[in-house]
Amino acid sequence: MIEYIRKYKTIVTVFGLAFVVAVVVLVVNGGDDAEDPVALDTTTPPVATSTTDGATQPDSQVPAIDCAPLLTAEETGGALAAFDRPEGQGGSFEISQSEVCTESLAVDESYFVRIEPGNPDDFEPGATLNGTTGENVGHVGDGALWFGGAEAEGSGAVGLLTVREETPLGALHFHIVLGRPDIDETAQREIVIELARLALPRFPGVEIEPPEPEVIIFEEETPDRSDISLTDNVLAKEEAGEWTLGEGLVAMLSLIADETERSSVLGQTELVDPSASDVIRLGEDYLETGPDGLAKDEIARLLDMLTFAPEELDQMSAGEPLTPHASTLLFSLQPVAQEGQSQGCDKLELPNPCLVKVPVPDRDGVPSNKHKMYASLIEGSAWDQIDVDLAVDALLDSAEKYEVLGDMPATTLVLLPGGDELFVHFIRNDCAVYVDDFLAGTDPLEFQQIVAREIAFCLIGQTYFSILTGNQGAARWWTHGLANYLSGVIYDDVNLEHKNLPAKLAQVELSTTLADRSFTNWVLFEYLHGVMGAGAIMEMIAAFPPGGDHIAALANYGGMSELYHDFERGLSDANIGDIGGGTVPYDPIAWELPLSGPTEVPFPVPRFGVRRLHIIVPSGQYACFETTENGEQRVSWRPGESGQAGSWSDELPISFEGENVMMITTLEQGVQFKMTVTDVDDDPDCQDEEESSTPPADECELNVVCRASRYFFSLLGD
Repeated sequence: MIEYIRKYKTIVTVFGLAFVVAVVVLVVNGGDDAEDPVALDTTTPPVATSTTDGATQPDSQVPAIDCAPLLTAEETGGALAAFDRPEGQGGSFEISQSEVCTESLAVDESYFVRIEPGNPDDFEPGATLNGTTGENVGHVGDGALWFGGAEAEGSGAVGLLTVREETPLGALHFHIVLGRPDIDETAQREIVIELARLALPRFPGVEIEPPEPEVIIFEEETPDRSDISLTDNVLAKEEAGEWTLGEGLVAMLSLIADETERSSVLGQTELVDPSASDVIRLGEDYLETGPDGLAKDEIARLLDMLTFAPEELDQMSAGEPLTPHASTLLFSLQPVAQEGQSQGCDKLELPNPCLVKVPVPDRDGVPSNKHKMYASLIEGSAWDQIDVDLAVDALLDSAEKYEVLGDMPATTLVLLPGGDELFVHFIRNDCAVYVDDFLAGTDPLEFQQIVAREIAFCLIGQTYFSILTGNQGAARWWTHGLANYLSGVIYDDVNLEHKNLPAKLAQVELSTTLADRSFTNWVLFEYLHGVMGAGAIMEMIAAFPPGGDHIAALANYGGMSELYHDFERGLSDANIGDIGGGTVPYDPIAWELPLSGPTEVPFPVPRFGVRRLHIIVPSGQYACFETTENGEQRVSWRPGESGQAGSWSDELPISFEGENVMMITTLEQGVQFKMTVTDVDDDPDCQDEEESSTPPADECELNVVCRASRYFFSLLGD
């Protein structure tokens, strides 16, 4: 109906009926039982005028204004509390060429909103309107005054706001008058100010500067990774400046050798992964390249203490006299004997062996006599025959599959008494895996997967020997992830890799990259397994350059940009396929981005990282936006939240509504992304609203039916 009235009024203007008063009574919110609307006065409502002299007559050639578009029925109804009233007791509109618009409640005409022309004299010193002098109101047009009414101490008075705004068409002046006898002046003032802010930009010629967009900067916190492994603890403290790399390696090797208490070395004593394999490797690398001579001497001493030569293992298992080194080391490892127990190895009571050489049976696909095993079964050790049998099977299970995947070295598995670590000591073509008895009695299947993971380090060290030489630290991101993944290939239904590691990845994913992480990168290899299989993954890594930038090499692998982006979409949906069936458990985190108005969201996109946004738009609204991309990157979006499956699109929509996930990845360095939200409104197509049909000012003198609008004064430029 309102649209019909507006269209009708345009027709009237075109045909020259400039001074015809069109009065329409429209029942708002009417129902079947609605009362008849109260007839409104069809004469032009009086315009409030100031009491100062010398009023200026309008000389701007702006066509007479149809005030209907200035406020919607919903806006005036809300101001009058019409929506809170019983059904059928709404309000009625009077729309006229008199340039005055009034809405009054049908049940009580003392409730009304009126828009009428104002006057420049309203702003003269001492001017009075509504029986009072004005009070300045900020942030409404170029100036606004509130006239609360002579009897506004309690409630029942009529409130008036006069507003001025300089426009290209002239100086705009208008009043908004509110009748709300049920509320006090403070509440009336708030309502009128809100109505003025809504109506002002809808007048012809008014160009309200859009508010400065809110700039949202997502803060990235450096995650604490010291609780992942011993090496992560070393590197975290080095990064924090608590010690040098040499000092940290000495401290960690001393801990493994039981010369130092855990609490004095570890930032966090509870570790996600107890493996010390990379500490041993980093220590050996430091002997080659480290700058601290004293630290190198101590590292060499500790490494010598912690590992046996093959002949020493044979001597111990045969009960033969030991070398001084083996004797010293075994004494330090020997558990404290309980009263009445034999002291065993520390007294070297021959022929009682300190370690038992465990027979490793032949198996198809495993070269005979290539792999060995020793176990401590002396009094005080926690190992028993069940543990030994499980370890033998794990050694053979691993060797059988690893022999096919790469260059498998001769491997010796040693179950030691006491201690809280397990680690690998790799020498070209030979590898020893040492396991302390803190793992004795562990869940049998999990124990076997742990052994398989440590043996994977032997496979990795031998297969990629030239790639890793002198480059152990820079390669941790893939050596540790690959070892965890390979253990899942051996035991695909145990899922030890699911414990803790996915939760840790979720905590650090948005603030780190593949290069910053290690053990948790098994999830990437798990995804690639479903795409290309284990053999192709091993071949991909074999192409990495010796001592070079392995992250850059991964980026250059054919199709990796699409593969990595699809991997991150899988994480966003918690939908990465598991080798043993089902999916990897994951609870992805996203940057939450609620949108209510113009907003700028700039951020860098790190190479092999992810930027995941949870975009939230108010119900019934649409966020119009633009994106600026600097550098090659991939962007996808889908409706919904993180952690739930959905259909992704690489084509961004015209606007966002409701809840959405947007995700950006790149394989390049220095990439920037910026999302600029231009508006949040109820237009899903994000098109400008239809312009007013009122003829522009410069055409007015050519149109004989135009007359000066009483809202505008002193045309600019005259």
